[in-house]
Formats: sequence, structure tokens, C-alpha cells
Amino acid sequence: MSRTVLGLLAGLLLLATLIINLPARLLTHILPPQQWVLHGLRGTLWHGEASRCLVRLDRGLVHLGSVSWSLRPLSLLSLSPTLEVQSHWGTQRLSARVTLHGEQDLDVSDLEATVPAELAQQLLPVALGGTVLAQVAELQLRDGLPQEARGRLVWQGASWHSVGGVLPLGDYAADFRQEPGQALHADLLTLAGSVEVSGAVRLEQRHYEVDARVAGAGVQDRELQQALSLVATPEDGAFRVRLEGEI
Repeated sequence: MSRTVLGLLAGLLLLATLIINLPARLLTHILPPQQWVLHGLRGTLWHGEASRCLVRLDRGLVHLGSVSWSLRPLSLLSLSPTLEVQSHWGTQRLSARVTLHGEQDLDVSDLEATVPAELAQQLLPVALGGTVLAQVAELQLRDGLPQEARGRLVWQGASWHSVGGVLPLGDYAADFRQEPGQALHADLLTLAGSVEVSGAVRLEQRHYEVDARVAGAGVQDRELQQALSLVATPEDGAFRVRLEGEI
């Protein structure tokens, strides 16, 4: 075998070794730095972990805690990195397959998450309790908005923290779906509890509509009635919530 061939093989072996051992810190050059904050990176680009990860949203930072990932090498050829991701922070857990197409364009599949309902305070000026479970088979975001989706959200042990104390509400589910080119639609269901919720949510581009009925023995609580009166109207011993606006 000639020296040229041996030199070529040695060069290819060295290149392969360098690629396999690319450090995890290179991920900061792949993910949009305006949106992702990573600390304590260890391992390689292909299989690594961060001791602390934060995602920057319009209303602030969301903590994911420690994160580990596995990056599919061939996905880099299409400039759309695909990662298997797991994270945990206290009682918060998340696992998913994520494909990044741009700063606000991504595909999520096989997502399973457990998060405390208290995180809703970043979006709503109300103190809530319980645990939210998410099972998302698929979710496509383009320009930060859903284009295709299918999954379920379950709010277990839901409670409302009023001035008089913690009021148990119940267990609720939202089954959502969206076909390409159509609006996202979610059905609201009550699984158990003294406060019964039924209705639907519709999201088309940035416009949302909520039409829900809140009933049951739990709505007899005076403080809850006062709170509901700010967003709902009385209807045959229950309350009707009709909201619409832009996100």
C-alpha cells in the first residue's frame, strides 16, 4: 500500500476521531443563543448534558433544570438538528424528540412532561396548584405558532389559592388536535371534582377563542364566584366563560 493511501487513511481516521469527540459546548453555536441558556456543559456534541438549562420566552425564562441529550449526526446534514432530550428539575420532568428548523421553527414528538401548575403564574395573574401532565404525539411550530398538533393535557389535583385558603377544584383534561392549514381545537373535560368544566378552545394563528361552562357544587364558594364573575357570566346556576383575543 502506498504512502499516499496510508496518509489518506490516517487523515480520515483522525478526522473521524475529532468529529466523534466534538465537545458539548459546540451546542451553544447550534441553538439560538437569544432563546437558550446553557450552563455546565459536559460530554460530546452527540451525547452530553447541561447542569442547568433555561429557555427564554416572551414572558421570561423557563427553567428546565438539568438536561441530557442525544443528537442524531445525520440530521446535521439537513441543517435541522434532531435531538432526544430529557430534563428534570425538582418534580418537573420532560422527555421528547425535538427537531430544530430555526429560531422559532421546530418539531416536537413523543413528548411526555410533568410540571407543577404554579408555572402558569408566568402567564396568568392567578395562583394555581396541582400537577400538569402532557402527552404530545406531535407538535409543529412555525414562527412560534402551532401548525400541526395532537395530544392531551391533564391537570391533576387542581386547586385555586384564594384569600381564604386553598380551594380544591378537581382533575381536568384537554384533548387537542390540529390538521395542517387548520385551527387548533381543544376539548375541555372534567375527570373528577366538585367544579365541573366543559367546553372548547380554538386557536387560529394568534387569535384564540374560549367557550366553557363552569358548574358543580364547587362553584357555590363565594370567593370562587367573585373570581369567576371577572371573566364569566352567570348561566342557570353555573358560569359561562367566553373569551377571545390575540396571543
